[in-house]
Amino acid sequence: MAETVTEDTEPTDGSTVTETSASGTTGDPGEEEGLGGFVNRLYSTVLGRACDPEGYADWCEQLSEGTKNGREVAEGFFESNEFLSKTLTDEEYLAILYRLFFNREPDPEGLATWLGKLSEGVSRTDIRSGFYDSSEWENTCLSYRIRSGGNGTATEVPEPTEGMITFVSSLYSECLDREPDEWGLNNWTKQLSSQEVTGKQVAYGFFFSQEFLTKAQTMETEDLIRAFYLVFLNREPDEYGLKYWSDKYNWGIGVEGLFTGFADSAEFSDKCKSYGVICGDHIDVGNLEIDSEFMEFASWGSIRLGIDRLNSVSELYPHNFYTQFNVQSATTTSERMTISDREIAVIERFAATHFQPSWSAGQKAAYTLWWIHMNVRYANSSAAWSAMAGCGYAEAVFERRVGQCAQYNGALIEMMCWLGFDANMILGSRGYSGGLGAQHFWGEVTVNGEVYVMEAGNYGDYPYWLYFCAAYNETRKYIKNTVLMG
Repeated sequence: MAETVTEDTEPTDGSTVTETSASGTTGDPGEEEGLGGFVNRLYSTVLGRACDPEGYADWCEQLSEGTKNGREVAEGFFESNEFLSKTLTDEEYLAILYRLFFNREPDPEGLATWLGKLSEGVSRTDIRSGFYDSSEWENTCLSYRIRSGGNGTATEVPEPTEGMITFVSSLYSECLDREPDEWGLNNWTKQLSSQEVTGKQVAYGFFFSQEFLTKAQTMETEDLIRAFYLVFLNREPDEYGLKYWSDKYNWGIGVEGLFTGFADSAEFSDKCKSYGVICGDHIDVGNLEIDSEFMEFASWGSIRLGIDRLNSVSELYPHNFYTQFNVQSATTTSERMTISDREIAVIERFAATHFQPSWSAGQKAAYTLWWIHMNVRYANSSAAWSAMAGCGYAEAVFERRVGQCAQYNGALIEMMCWLGFDANMILGSRGYSGGLGAQHFWGEVTVNGEVYVMEAGNYGDYPYWLYFCAAYNETRKYIKNTVLMG
């Protein structure tokens, strides 16, 4: 940051460099109030010159974003090459500190005290630290509407600005859908004025209040997303954004995930600046982010339809068996298959690691199919076959991550049974335009009397051969009992 301070540059395109200040006005290098006034004070007092537009804009931006406080910005000046290259006596150095921190010339007694400490070997940096922790520095920073970064106690707290009052009032309206109560409005605005909280922290207080969390339980998803758009982006949601965030919320990112996604936006930072509020740093709310590739997969119309079909099952019955139907010839044979306790334990470990409590059984099945499709390598070598030797379908797929169609779809069917669906395994052939294809295993699930295909496939082998609760006429065709289905 010292480079910004030392170079006296002009915009190369001839334009005027301006920035929105925390007072809610457009930053002007000649400004005396707000954070712009604070930056000008540092240039004139510490460096003894007028600001350069580029450096001024950069420091104002960091203060308004809340990425740096008053102390950190001041240190950028004191530690700059430009300041360090000055040849200052101890008296001259202390005079600068008094003017900057206390807004006055040093008194004889105070000056003598600090000179004594310097003569005893206390460094100038340590002396400066003592000034940062003074009440005067706290008061000075509050007068410019910025955070001090010191540990002093303010004796003069300015009244909240109209911008702060409007900002908090908007949160009551857009987040809680009501008028502000007098105590709450006064409490939040006083905390903003004293720089105890940032705009992001105030928004956090509203979205994670018991009032909002209780309200969110009965809100339509679109209404919930709309509240985040209004608060953080200052606008109504667009169609794409509404769908995107609704999908993520329905997949379990919760209010935590929405807050993280919206609060760190550039739009919210701009909104805070327009009200003269420091936006503040990222707030870690511990949300569980959903894999972006999976979210794209889950947004497909066919996957959404499959989830709806599975979720229409009125009663689930988790069980440890299924039937494998051999339909390679004109006659069907069948064999009852039992899912071992070892396989059940593998399935339970996978579920505990990957599923979110809020997911429906249909969502869990969709995630399982996607995970298998993307994470399991095709067993086409002796090493791969050795890796899954002695393993059941679930263990080979979920833990060894290797297999062919029997393992992919066997693990999927075992998971479906564990979730409570009427799912079975089919051994037949894939159908091609030229006629019969190779032997193939796939799954079927019966939903309200209708039979649907479950096909995990393998992304590396066949990227688009996957079906999730799809009717046979919606697939690439399978052959059962010598008949081309669909």
